[in-house]
Amino acid sequence: MISSELITSVHRTRKALIYIRQSTPHQVLTNGGPGYVTETVYTTVFKEFSKGRYGVSTALSTMLFIIMIVLGYFVIRLMSKADES
Repeated sequence: MISSELITSVHRTRKALIYIRQSTPHQVLTNGGPGYVTETVYTTVFKEFSKGRYGVSTALSTMLFIIMIVLGYFVIRLMSKADES
């Protein structure tokens, strides 16, 4: 094995371990917490999509996209007003 290949494989392994460590433990352990308290919109979209309910997951994704666009618009307006003064 060439040293650059060894470095690349070690680097990939380290990246995988860092990704696993960044997972939230309470979501992994409780699978959504008591009464799905820790479940987010993104996990709901993923679960609906994996169940084959493509319409529901697409509708949730579209609603989330519209909410993010509206919030982003107001944040940009606030930031531009702060820059002017």
